[in-house]
Amino acid sequence: MQSHPQVVKAISACLSEDGEVQDSASDELRAARGKLRGVENRLKALLKGHSGEVSEMSGRFCVVLPASQQGPPKGILLGTSPGGGAFYIEPPSAVALNNELAAARGEAGAAEENVLWQLTGQVIDNLEDIQRALDNVVWLDVVAARARYGRWIGGSLPSFAPVPTAGKASAKARKGNKPPERQPAAETGEEEGFAIRLKQLRHPLLLGRHLQGKEKTAREQRQGKSGAQLRRLSNRKQSTLATPANNSDRQEKKEDAAVLANGPVAIDVCVRPETRAVIITGPNTGGKTATLKAFGLAVLMGRAGVAIPADPPVKLPAYSAVLADIGDEQSLSANLSTFSGHLKRIQAVRAASDSRSLVLLDEVGTGTEPVEGSALGVALLETLVKGGRGGAGFTMATTHHSSLTSLKFENSAFENASVEFDEQKLAPTYRLLWGVPGRSNALNIAEGLGLDPTIIQAARESLGTNQVD
Repeated sequence: MQSHPQVVKAISACLSEDGEVQDSASDELRAARGKLRGVENRLKALLKGHSGEVSEMSGRFCVVLPASQQGPPKGILLGTSPGGGAFYIEPPSAVALNNELAAARGEAGAAEENVLWQLTGQVIDNLEDIQRALDNVVWLDVVAARARYGRWIGGSLPSFAPVPTAGKASAKARKGNKPPERQPAAETGEEEGFAIRLKQLRHPLLLGRHLQGKEKTAREQRQGKSGAQLRRLSNRKQSTLATPANNSDRQEKKEDAAVLANGPVAIDVCVRPETRAVIITGPNTGGKTATLKAFGLAVLMGRAGVAIPADPPVKLPAYSAVLADIGDEQSLSANLSTFSGHLKRIQAVRAASDSRSLVLLDEVGTGTEPVEGSALGVALLETLVKGGRGGAGFTMATTHHSSLTSLKFENSAFENASVEFDEQKLAPTYRLLWGVPGRSNALNIAEGLGLDPTIIQAARESLGTNQVD
């Protein structure tokens, strides 16, 4: 790669570090700017002899005078202040010098343009080498940024392996044979044989917020600002100005504060090659979708050459694509309900997926009648684990339909996981448990979020009656 020092020298001599053309770039420019400064100084000296503050409007120097009922004083009215409280007046004696100033600015601009054209010619003559050098610098900058980010989060670079294909055990299970008993991969303690190994995975975005919060606190302490005093002042201001928060807002703020203080809860995602789909169940606000996003982001980070916030060694299949249906895409203008929005995105996912794709599905079978939604979810997941066009190399899905968790006992390609819920504290722990399905705990969560106790009690009684029936 050629450096072309003559081009570097010419640019350095003509342009400042801010990219401004310097007076020394050419004799023509130096003379034009000297003339321009002289005219400006003469104008300012002239206007100081008039009443009012010297200002500039539309490129012409003038004086600012208070507005009066008699209208603007003698001179050219260049404009008024917002609200009309002041006039911008160009005195007759300044007209000739303002015209001279405009001409001097034109000469200086033309001189600057000549310098830039000369530099542009040198760049064009060596454009291919300069473009190559720029590409190399950008590449090095990106690599350095990845390394700095990886060190900042304490991340690990993954090793990649081919995406596992459907095994014999899965094929037998699809024919109706009972799959062999096996212990969940994440709980065996064995370190080999995993197709996916992400131990102590932290959500990258939540981890970033936590680290930024720590850095901010450290900066405030270095500057002599007490974090406790700042919190007291902030709480006092919020209690004075803000409206009382409901239980849901308090819960969200409590969760945000916990993340900022302690960082996100780490999870283990360790999956063996024969597993083609993981079904995650558990309570609302328990971390199911966060798990889905953390895993998807980890795979995308690995594909981009970015360190993953997980303990080494990190192992991932070389997925060709990451396809997701996460969130609620309702749209009145597009006539989309929650259910139809999910179906639209699932169709788009299947149109792009194959046996090497990672598919992430949030709330499978939701938005419609539970029995039909559950049946649709089962059929969709069974189709995805078969692979091929419209299938997937690996699927991770969240759901509240308990019937989907029975797939594990019919097909060894499936595995169950759940997010933990503390029954005593009535709060999620955000830990991911493998091999067991979870409960939604909707009533406990609704109670924690402040729903009317009479409604909660009526729901418990109705649920108990239905279970007895």
